[in-house]
Parts: sequence; structure tokens; C-alpha cells
Amino acid sequence: RMSSSAPAAFQAPSANQVRQNRQILEELQEQKKRLGSAGPKAGRESGGESSASGKQSQQQQQQQFKCALQMQQPAEQLHLIDCHAHLADACFLEDIDTVVQKAIKNGVQQAIVVSESIENFDRIFELQSRHPSFIQPCLGVHPVQQAGGPGLLVGGESRNRCVQLDDLEKAMPAIEAAADRLIGVGEVGLDFTPRWCPDEAARETQKAVLRRQAEFALRHDLTLNVHSRSAGHHCIELLHSLGVRRAHLHAFNGRPHYAVTGAQLGYYFSIPPEVVRDSGKQRLVAALPLDRLLLETDSPVLGPTVDQRNEPSNARLVLEFIAKDKAISTEAAAAALLDNTMKAYPRLARAQGVPNPQLLSSTPMMQNPQPLSPN
Repeated sequence: RMSSSAPAAFQAPSANQVRQNRQILEELQEQKKRLGSAGPKAGRESGGESSASGKQSQQQQQQQFKCALQMQQPAEQLHLIDCHAHLADACFLEDIDTVVQKAIKNGVQQAIVVSESIENFDRIFELQSRHPSFIQPCLGVHPVQQAGGPGLLVGGESRNRCVQLDDLEKAMPAIEAAADRLIGVGEVGLDFTPRWCPDEAARETQKAVLRRQAEFALRHDLTLNVHSRSAGHHCIELLHSLGVRRAHLHAFNGRPHYAVTGAQLGYYFSIPPEVVRDSGKQRLVAALPLDRLLLETDSPVLGPTVDQRNEPSNARLVLEFIAKDKAISTEAAAAALLDNTMKAYPRLARAQGVPNPQLLSSTPMMQNPQPLSPN
């Protein structure tokens, strides 16, 4: 159970801290470029002794760079944000305080907590009242609903069904009433898995539910937290057609080139801890630039192992994987991912002293992307 000593109070980063994090990232990336500028290519082209000498010099430079990156922040000094978690799930009822404490000790200072249906709404706000710095609420109606009631049912999805318009009608008044308290709208999206979306009529219903929630998000300048299982390119196409410019696609399982197009539109993609065991998520990280990535856990599912409950503390594993893939330190990766989250969720950023996070972005959004093709 929970320790008698509470974790240290969380201090949200100031605008200056966010800018300093970005400077750290830029300096480390510039150092990496300088150290790699000689490159093995010059040595190979020289041949003979110069080639061997060039290779040795390159190895020395790489070793120096690795040593320089060993100076990393302790976990409790990191500021990681789990951008997609289901902490209102029934499996967290008994130990949510311990789960939050463990997350903070592992550097995860906040979690964006999403709903699936109206049954989750009250619990999310109850959690926020208990952990106001940690819990950041999103409300939305998921494209797949559970006929037997709320809860993700770790290890099974036998009670799932396709969303109906009536599910949205019941939820929208509560979502509208809470608009000023939200940092985003979610979990929303499309799920074309055949067992609960068997025909075109079901697909059109899901699109109608997503369309209405996207329109709400646009009216209130809120970010969409998006599910897109078995519907990656359909989801990106629909969001683009609706004029959505601020979307976060979680646990994307479509082809990487669809994600690249989404990134060119300005959308963000979060990576769950299952990346340590899932080759598809590993290819996604490799395909996307660092400035379009976010951390998530999708707790209680998509953890580093199949048979254990996932928790926000496991976002640290995703940080370490991304840092290794992008050949930067965990400190630099953490700074970049925090910067990305502030840009992806401006309402969260403004609450933490970053008045216009989009001005920090160096990646222009593509105005006229190529059409997405299923081929």
C-alpha cells in the first residue's frame, strides 16, 4: 500500500524552464552533428592507413559523445507526461494513490486521463480533485463501447460493441458543461476492427460520432486525443477533411507512411510501453521525427509485458527507447518530448506559463498533403 510519506509537491515548469529544455536539446543535437561531421565516409574514401585512422578517430569521437551524454537527470527531476491513460478504469480503484506516487518517483509528473464513455466522467474529475497537479482531464466517447459497463477488461474485450449515436447524445451535455475544465477531447476516433465494426453502416456511425466531437474541439480550441485502430489512414483523412489542425493519435497501428503524412499535417503520435516488444511500434518511432512524438502508457493495457497491468510509471521505458532510437540522451529526449506535449496541448501549456507554445515549433505543417492511399 501507499507509503506514509507523500511525494514532493509537483512544481509545473515555467516558460523559462521550457525554453531552457529546448536549448539543451538543440545544443546536444548540434554537438552530435559536429562530432559526426567527419563521418566514416571520409575514411572509407581515403583508403589504406587514412581509412583506419579515420575510423579510429570516428570511434573516439563517438565514445566521447556517449560519455558526454551519460550525465542524465535522476528520475525524480525529469518532467515526463503520460499523454494517454485510463486511470478511471476499475482496476485502479484500490491503489490509485500508490500508482500516482510511483509515477512521480519515476519522473512522470502528469497524466492526461481519457474517458471511453459517460460512465467514466465523474471518476476522472474525482481523481483530479485528489491529484490536481497530476491528473489532466479529457472527456470523449470512444468508437467502441462496452455493453456490460465501463472498464477496459485487461486480457479480454469480449463485451465490446460499436458506438451508437445514442451514446454520444447521452454524453455531449456533460462534455459541453465541462469544456472549460478540459485540456482535450478524448478518447475519440475510429476503430474498424471487423468483430465490432462489421459493415459500412457501422463505419459511418463511427465517423458521425467523431465528426461531432471534432467540431466541439474546434469550437473550444481543444486537442483531439485519437484512437485509430485498423483505421489509421481513414482517421487521418477524416480529421484533415474536417479542418482539424491539433490532433494526437495514440498507439497508432497503421502503416508508418500514413503516420508520416499525419505528422506533415501537424499531428502528434504517442508511443506506449509495448514498444519494447512490438516491432510495429518500433518502426513507427524510427519513421517519425522526434518533434512529432509523445509519451503514453494507455494504462492499464499496452504495457511492456502482456500479462501485467500497465501504469503511468512505465512511460519512462518509452523515453529510454526513443532516446536510444534517436541517438540522444534521456535528458535531451525528455526535454524534446515535454516541448512537444506543450505544443500538442496548448491549454495545458498556458496553465503552466507557456503563453504561445506554437511559437516554439520549428516544423511547419504541410498545407496541401498528398492524398492517403490504402496502397
